[in-house]
Amino acid sequence: MFFHGLTAVLAGRCRDNVALLSWVVLFAVVSALVFPRPGAAFAVNEWEKLDVEGSAAPPSVTVEAGKPWKEPLSGITFLWIPGGCFTMGSAPDAEGRDADEEPLHPVCLSGFWLGEREVTQQQWQRVMQYNPSRMHHEIVGQKDEGFPVENVSRLDVETFITKLNAHHQGTVLLRLPTEAQWEYACRNGGQKIPYAGYGQVDQMGWYQPNSSGTSHATGTRMANRLGLFDMNGNLWEWIQDNYDKEAYRQHDKNDPVFSKDTPFSVIRGGSWSENSNALRCANRGFERMTGKRPDLGVRLAATVDLQGPNTGGGAARTKGRGEMPF
Repeated sequence: MFFHGLTAVLAGRCRDNVALLSWVVLFAVVSALVFPRPGAAFAVNEWEKLDVEGSAAPPSVTVEAGKPWKEPLSGITFLWIPGGCFTMGSAPDAEGRDADEEPLHPVCLSGFWLGEREVTQQQWQRVMQYNPSRMHHEIVGQKDEGFPVENVSRLDVETFITKLNAHHQGTVLLRLPTEAQWEYACRNGGQKIPYAGYGQVDQMGWYQPNSSGTSHATGTRMANRLGLFDMNGNLWEWIQDNYDKEAYRQHDKNDPVFSKDTPFSVIRGGSWSENSNALRCANRGFERMTGKRPDLGVRLAATVDLQGPNTGGGAARTKGRGEMPF
């Protein structure tokens, strides 16, 4: 009918120029919509965030005391770190030490779970539905999925954690590790060692001399004796504690965490862009809560109520007794 009407107007040599012009414009618009020119496409934002609030809950996860377990929504594997006491900080004669690593002080920690690896780009995207990372690796024939997520602020990380915790209804609580927990885990459970194992530093982590100026897939250097990868190098990692140069003078002996209000968060571990001194287990870095860098990522810790019932909807089925603190 549309084309018949237009043909009639043209064939009849309509003298009403206004009507004729209206038909021509209408025909042009419809033609452009129905018959787009070759190569035309609708614009799509590749990393547009999707609404996942109504998505199906992940399956329940079984957590047994002292054993590894996998968070079902993200796919993050957590390892059990037995508690213990150690001396935190650096001795005055320690090589490469900084003033904020003093004083040496005793710390005793309850057992906790810690991420086996840094959170990957794939794990972040499963939860957040976008990939913020600046370091992409297709140019070297490797997929991004196994590479650590970076270019995320402390505030971004808190949003990531909140989304994960919403699926576990309180039985599982994911969070950032405390500074004391991170250093204890880096030191194989509080041993007096400078790096996260007994191998050479270039065997333990990616850093400036061996990284070729980029991050690398997680788990491609040696694990320490607790089974943790990339505690030295690859990416700096956000920590739960706020940063203060004098924080150690205010630490409690048992399960300390420094939470006084400051604009900076502690970061730990060094990165692909640093020298070996930055990779030391005792080294303390810091960054603004809003900071985003291609050498800064995240590793999560977890608390599990081993006495809590399985409430479904992504909650944990737990075995064993005892409640892990934090």
